[in-house]
Amino acid sequence: MIKPQTYSVKNAPILAIGFFLVGFICFFIFSTGPIIGVSFSELFSITINEAAILFVGFINSLVSDSFQQIFSWDLDAFGSIFFSNGLFAVSGMIFIILVIPETNKKSLEALKEILIKSK
Repeated sequence: MIKPQTYSVKNAPILAIGFFLVGFICFFIFSTGPIIGVSFSELFSITINEAAILFVGFINSLVSDSFQQIFSWDLDAFGSIFFSNGLFAVSGMIFIILVIPETNKKSLEALKEILIKSK
């Protein structure tokens, strides 16, 4: 005879984490997930689409990992995560100002010329 599995209070945090993780994945699939795929396919040309999406995903993973590694140190050293959030925000703004060219009110052809010329 098979005994039905019982859940105790010790298993409650694990079950809650699993429930919320699966819930997050389900809601992400039906909300923001497809938008990211569609917008990336529109951002990059057909010739480099797969490689560009792979590269952006890799960079996103590296940034996410570095933030997770810094989080516990930041929490121990400063008592909050404000320092690392501010550091990422300021470094991102400096990168945008110094590296990314201005694209306001320019056609796609003009942007292509600017980006190819800036290589």
